[in-house]
Formats: sequence, C-alpha cells, structure tokens
Amino acid sequence: MTARLRELEYPAPRYVRVEAEWALQEELPGEPLEPWRPLSDEIAGELIALQELQSEAFPGAGAWAGSWRRVVASSVLSGARSYLRLATLRDHSDRSRELLARCQDAVRRFGERVPELDGIVHWDFTPDNVLARDGRVTGVIDWEGARPGDPRFDLVTLAFYAPGTPLLERALADVDAGLRAVYRAHLCVRQAEWSLRRHDAATGERMLAYALEVASGFRAV
Repeated sequence: MTARLRELEYPAPRYVRVEAEWALQEELPGEPLEPWRPLSDEIAGELIALQELQSEAFPGAGAWAGSWRRVVASSVLSGARSYLRLATLRDHSDRSRELLARCQDAVRRFGERVPELDGIVHWDFTPDNVLARDGRVTGVIDWEGARPGDPRFDLVTLAFYAPGTPLLERALADVDAGLRAVYRAHLCVRQAEWSLRRHDAATGERMLAYALEVASGFRAV
C-alpha cells in the first residue's frame, strides 16, 4: 500500500524490511504534530488532499482483507482480540457502560450505511502519526495497521484527535451523518477502552469523558 502511495507522491515511508514482529522503514524529516488541538488550515488542507489519494482502490484487497463493515462497525458490538475489549467498558463504571450503550446504539441504527470499499485506510490517522516541518506535511508514518476500506474513516479519525479544526469539519459535512456516527462510535470505544486499560487512571477518565462528549451527539442524528 505504501509503495503505491509513494508512486502517487504521497509522503509515506519506504519500508525496507517487514517481519512478523517488526518493520524497518526509512526515516522521514519533520516532527509529529500534537494531538488534541486544532490543525492549521495549511496542514489540514494538505492532509485532506492526501486522503483523496487514498481513495484509489487497492488491487485484490477483498481477497485478504475481508469485510470493512465488519471490522469498523460490527467490532463495536462484538469487540476484537487485541483492542476493543468490550469487557473493559462493561466492568469499569456506569459512565463507561453508558458510552458503550450509546456507541452500540449508533452502530445498530446506522451500521448498514458503512460502504464496502477498497480504498486505502491508514487506520490510525492521528496527528502524532503526521510529521511536519515549517508548516508543511513531510510524512505520514505508522502504516502497520493499514487495510482496505473507506478512506473517509481516516478523516473522521483526524477530526476526532484534532477537534475544532474548521477545514476538517467542512470536509466531513458532506459525509452521511449516520456513517459519521458509526465511525466516531468505533473511535470512542477504541480510544476509551485502550486508555482505561493501558494508561494511567487520570488519562483513562479524561479519554472516557471526551468519548462521552462525542457520543452525546449520536442520538440527535
């Protein structure tokens, strides 16, 4: 996938060697962006343009990747082995159970709107996986989770981790509201569960509060 994107002049790293437990890739210039703050118009505009390059269908993707809808939507209902451990949210508190209920409700209502596409999805398109220098994007790193699917998921992810970025909000305004809710529900469950299980208590509670704030808008869709 990254080799194809590089052909399109996408600033993805060149992978030198990939093994089961590690990957060796070239170092790209720049420093990671900070999450949880709005992006500049220049950076946001560049990332929106890069996401459009990801929309090209990846040849033969369906043969090995399976259903995009199952991965991004059904996982909110049934969980996943290495993350989205739903028991974390069920066991933690009333607030975490409320979050899970809101997110699962959104998936049940709108999950069928998730399209089966074969574009390139980074899967963790967060500001700290974007490198920049002098106000320009110099690289997008951490492609180990990349898979075929709907590239708009990456824009929803970026907006989730860079709230208050006007260009991202405008770019997502044309995306079906139910589909946005499903993608955000996945991110809410994924981030809150991960932080509660892997981070310190204060961070876990902060991420849970943020996810609940995002999920509070699902019922209005």
